[in-house]
Amino acid sequence: MVSRRTLAVVGVAGALALGGCAAQTSTQEPSEEVTAEPWSFVSRPDLTPPIVTVTTSERGATLDRDGMYAFLGPKDLDQGSAMQGAAIVDGDGDPVWVANTGDDSAFDLRVQEYQGEPVLTYWVGQSGFHGRGEVIILDDTYTEIARVSTGEPIGAGNADMHETTITEDGTMLLLAYVTAPADLTEVGGPRNGYVLEGHVQEVDIATGEVLFEWASLDEVPV
Repeated sequence: MVSRRTLAVVGVAGALALGGCAAQTSTQEPSEEVTAEPWSFVSRPDLTPPIVTVTTSERGATLDRDGMYAFLGPKDLDQGSAMQGAAIVDGDGDPVWVANTGDDSAFDLRVQEYQGEPVLTYWVGQSGFHGRGEVIILDDTYTEIARVSTGEPIGAGNADMHETTITEDGTMLLLAYVTAPADLTEVGGPRNGYVLEGHVQEVDIATGEVLFEWASLDEVPV
């Protein structure tokens, strides 16, 4: 990981438009393919986040970029991205913090509060129509302090990327979608069919215990 600042000074990016360093200009054809070039670091050759160009609107041009940050999730290795992972860049597009997640995608990178302290959280896992993964929590020195995912009855590693909220009680709210057997004859399907069942769980961050579980098939008919 690369870091220059602690989370205590991480702000919300505003009035910034972000794109690859080869972003289109008015002289390019709209259909022309654009490829983002990566950063490279001698000390960490595994970190190759895309170089980001920052542009501002006429109104945004009067704003001070100092203290502005954008939270990004570079992905799509098959589309030419040099690295999948999570990154924070400052108002000039320079990287502040970068994490390489390998073949996994990263989503929902944001600052939250846990046990009265600011933390950085992001989801990591395999993504498609929905995700299967876990949420990583870092403290204000970017040190990992916890990983949170689903538990019984659906098992670990099934957390979806669309909900990673930490509550005031030190728990995390998670969503999951799990293939489940179901009788589909009432909707013209087979008796021994399958559906994608939605789950909601509240998980204790410190222990991993599932404190609340809701399953859609228990409440919503097929």
